[in-house]
Amino acid sequence: MGLPNNHPSNQKTNPFTEVPQIEDLDFLAGKLMAAKAIVKNAQSEVVRLEDVIARAVGTEDEGSFSVRCDHYKVTTTQPINRTVSKAGLEAIRREFPEELFEAMFDFKPSLNVKLFKECQHLRPEVYNLACKAVTSKPGKIAVKVEEIGGAA
Repeated sequence: MGLPNNHPSNQKTNPFTEVPQIEDLDFLAGKLMAAKAIVKNAQSEVVRLEDVIARAVGTEDEGSFSVRCDHYKVTTTQPINRTVSKAGLEAIRREFPEELFEAMFDFKPSLNVKLFKECQHLRPEVYNLACKAVTSKPGKIAVKVEEIGGAA
């Protein structure tokens, strides 16, 4: 049996708020823990299914790829997270064409990804120089499923 509502360990800061009995609180806490376990298992299953779908559908090296089936359009998106090394950027600054440097790198420094990717093909010498200050690594693949009619 739980402590009475007026017991100091069973009260909130507002004395006029009704506080559940300890056994009620144990029940609610147990339900919450069970619900959190269900959510955790569901999140694990979502991650597993996204991985299976991404391997089945395929992905681009960077960007989105879509496939339609009978009831769904499935899109996988492979982001690439790019960070700029302040020390690396300082090391290449004097060698870099000034107009491209200011257009490609923001003050913080951050990267103008569109220009960075364009230089890979249009100005490979500039791209190769920029790569000394930029770290590129794949992000988490996103999977989007859209119902397109008549889904079960």
